[in-house]
Amino acid sequence: MGSEKGYFGNIIDISPNGEYLATTTVVQPVSNVFSMKTGELLWTIKHHENDEISAVLFSKDGKYIATSGNNEFKLWSVDDRKCMWSVDNFSIDRDERIDHGQAAEIRLCPNGKYLCATNSYSGSRLFSIENGECVLEVKNSTISDFSSDGTHFVTVCENEILLWSLEHIEKVGLYKQKLDKPERYRSELFTPDGKYVMRSGRGIELWSVESGKLIDTLYDISGMYQPIFSQDGKYVILRPYINSAALWNIENDSISYIGNIYAEYMFNTLLFTFDGNHIVTVEDAESTIYSN
Repeated sequence: MGSEKGYFGNIIDISPNGEYLATTTVVQPVSNVFSMKTGELLWTIKHHENDEISAVLFSKDGKYIATSGNNEFKLWSVDDRKCMWSVDNFSIDRDERIDHGQAAEIRLCPNGKYLCATNSYSGSRLFSIENGECVLEVKNSTISDFSSDGTHFVTVCENEILLWSLEHIEKVGLYKQKLDKPERYRSELFTPDGKYVMRSGRGIELWSVESGKLIDTLYDISGMYQPIFSQDGKYVILRPYINSAALWNIENDSISYIGNIYAEYMFNTLLFTFDGNHIVTVEDAESTIYSN
């Protein structure tokens, strides 16, 4: 694979139309948005002074940017570059005990209507993008994700999987897996094409959505890091260690190994470009773009 190098922040995301690149350095309460064409700094997003931004994410339609820090997360309009709404002090329970040390993992629904935020203390909460209202709260949920068509929402509580319809915000499915020893899955994600679910725990499991059957298990790869998918769902990056990443192909109910890429010390960020032809990696402040 060929590569090109440049210098950005530690965490980056690229807008679906390829016009913008958002970056943050983790130790700063700011995120910078650059023009992909000129490299010009267009906009600086700011959190509270002591709230380091740990995640930045474009919506699928490119209209919004979501940012998450230790104590708050915010939704921003790309057009007018203003904060639409924010949630401070993500509460653990109804008694409003606060977890000040763990950032919420955020996701934006492909239908452009919802944002979900999850951490292992607070569970999962679903918010309306339009006004920031919380429309669903799932206690003890450690993992959440949207289906690729934006019609469903999945939450995982230990070995219990709940499937929710986003049309009326109601539970439509409950699935349980019986294990000899309870396993704490670190992630459970739909592939972007909606054909498969990948579960990460002590190994990596690939499940068929259509048949509900387990397709394959990769026991020699731990689920320490979340899988990263290309937009068409055909490729996935799996990370067994902090300094290496493996590229796999998912097609025709099978998963096959393609190759590895390595970092000198560790990868801060890995992602596919929207067209799926390149992989962007970030090590400290240095980025590398690999052709797929």
